[in-house]
Amino acid sequence: MADVVALTAQPAQPLKWHIDKNTMWLGIAALIGLVIWFMPVMPGLTITGQHALAVVIFTVLLWVSGATPTGVAALLMMAIVLCFMPEIKPSTFLGFWTGDTMWFILVCFIFSAVLETSGLARRLTIYVFSIRSLILIDIALLGLNTLFSAVGMNASFPKLALLFPLITSFAAMSSMPKDDPYVRHLALMVNVLANTTGTLVYSGFVINPALGPLGGFSVNYVTWLQWFFIPALVYTLVSFAVIYFLFLPPRGEHFDYQVEREQLSRLGPITKLEIGTIAWLTLAVVLWATGPFTGLSTGFAAALIAAGLMLPGIGIITFKEYVQKTDWNAVFMLMGILAIGSLGSTGFATWIWSYILPTHMPSNPMVSLTLISGLVELLHIPLGSTATSQALAVPSLAEYAATLGMSRELLSFVTYMSIVGQFFFVYQNAALVVGLSYGLWTAKDIFKFGAVMFFVTPITFGVILYPWWTYMGWIQ
Repeated sequence: MADVVALTAQPAQPLKWHIDKNTMWLGIAALIGLVIWFMPVMPGLTITGQHALAVVIFTVLLWVSGATPTGVAALLMMAIVLCFMPEIKPSTFLGFWTGDTMWFILVCFIFSAVLETSGLARRLTIYVFSIRSLILIDIALLGLNTLFSAVGMNASFPKLALLFPLITSFAAMSSMPKDDPYVRHLALMVNVLANTTGTLVYSGFVINPALGPLGGFSVNYVTWLQWFFIPALVYTLVSFAVIYFLFLPPRGEHFDYQVEREQLSRLGPITKLEIGTIAWLTLAVVLWATGPFTGLSTGFAAALIAAGLMLPGIGIITFKEYVQKTDWNAVFMLMGILAIGSLGSTGFATWIWSYILPTHMPSNPMVSLTLISGLVELLHIPLGSTATSQALAVPSLAEYAATLGMSRELLSFVTYMSIVGQFFFVYQNAALVVGLSYGLWTAKDIFKFGAVMFFVTPITFGVILYPWWTYMGWIQ
């Protein structure tokens, strides 16, 4: 009884409210979205356009703050539009499912999984690091990342997951600290090339296929090569040169050759699984490249090969392995990006850019392209996410292209590349976050690189590539 009395006599603990950071950001985003939704219609916008603006800003705030996974925010955005904006037809809003873009994005993760599972990617990577010359290693890294992109390794993360552990391992076995200039050089080269080489081919980066739908034009594996390979290669080589000279290690620095020989000896002969992977990936590239002749679209061909890769007896991986290795958060976020692109018809994106772009653009196309590229770089700083910046910038600038005497393809691509290729801070590119976690370079290194590329990027797209734009007939 005394124990009971003692317990009941204890003073009541005060009720403590605790709101974590994510909940706070969710509340802020919701409040801002609701204010924009219900406020009087702003000049230059329709009611539908203002509602679309409210939903997009709400979603972007969730993406930028990290209050929810990006895929969850995208799913919530789509649900709000479908439930509370009946004037937006579902068949239009989710029309990307009837084309091949979303199917390509959905199944292309399997090609990355097959490269990793079979061991083929690791074999190729070890061969690269067994080269003794730094410049030749860098060139080999350029080729290797391009190869990975061409066969459908459509994200930077798998490339980094293959290459960074080997850099760390070779450095440790060569008695090199992580902050050694040679190690830093290779790590930064890998991180940057993993991004830029992804823009060389349609299958190289998971958000490449979204460029056409957002920009209002059609693109596939072949047309991407015809239109964008050359300018993307020029920009990749420019980035390559900046990294090479900006972080050049002292002469004579290299990994221990004995370590490289040991790694090569452990590989053994090529396996049956690796041969099968080569055969399947070759078939995929052939189908993508011959699409204009066979009539088979890139995304649907990818779905066909993906299904074959999981068949018993002739396949490489199981469906369970595919599901486990697919970045479903990225898949749902890309659904959200394509959905935002379909909201462009409401006029909200054009309205935003009417306040960002100068009222009177320079008459000289070189100056205009340089200026637009620089403005897009600045936009990317507060937004952080590559995909978010792409979703907001590409549709409206594509609409703006006609007033400058330029094609949608040109302005969409310049906008896209200015987002993908230039960054000051780690949060501006998810691959950098992964790279930083290995401790092979620092945030100061990225800022140093970004400070140079902030000026190099607009000059590349406005001046150096100007002859290509005129050759393509994209400037009137």
